Amino acid sequence: MRFAPRAMRRGIKVMATGLSAQDVDRLEGGGTVPTLPLLRTLAKALDATLDVSIDAEETRVSFVPHAA
Repeated sequence: MRFAPRAMRRGIKVMATGLSAQDVDRLEGGGTVPTLPLLRTLAKALDATLDVSIDAEETRVSFVPHAA
């Protein structure tokens, strides 16, 4: 299996989310805390379900891919 170059993958994310390349880099690098509406947008762009789990000690966010 071949993977697209990083720049191409970033370009796809930029087009799918409407974010700038700098915003995508910042999100992926942990340089910002995304809002819930942004997480929803990312889930839609990834064709996935957003799963947020909040408890007393930890908050987890994951994207669960939809079945093909």
